[in-house]
Amino acid sequence: MKLDRILVTTDFSPGDRSTVQRAIDLAAKLGVAEITLFHAHAEPILTEFGVGEPVGRENEMHDEVLARLSKWCEELSTAQVRLTPRTRGGRPAHAIVDVSDDFDLIVMASHGGGGAKHFLLGSTTDRVVRGARCDVWVVRVPQAG
Repeated sequence: MKLDRILVTTDFSPGDRSTVQRAIDLAAKLGVAEITLFHAHAEPILTEFGVGEPVGRENEMHDEVLARLSKWCEELSTAQVRLTPRTRGGRPAHAIVDVSDDFDLIVMASHGGGGAKHFLLGSTTDRVVRGARCDVWVVRVPQAG
């Protein structure tokens, strides 16, 4: 199995930095020099005209998220593994699945915040595992409290 292209997802939740660090450790062991750090922004909203993006804020949100991702990339990159930021708008699960063709492995945290229906995996994680066109490594993140 070849794992040259690794995508690590984040929603900036507590524990996501440890997930990124686990992916960096794996990449270093595999000799992968670059990881893409990904965040989907601008969750569609329901309006009287249907589902859409927050009007007029798409570029601003994109720039804010990209700046935050870039900061994480700068802080967490190592001599062996460089992180590069990537973001796009849309529902997180759909956005991740849409870009999954570009990667050999997706690394994501399971926050388990979806209640009894998603006891072990959060709803986003569950949807990505079922829909991604590459392997998905789900890193268990302990619940706070």
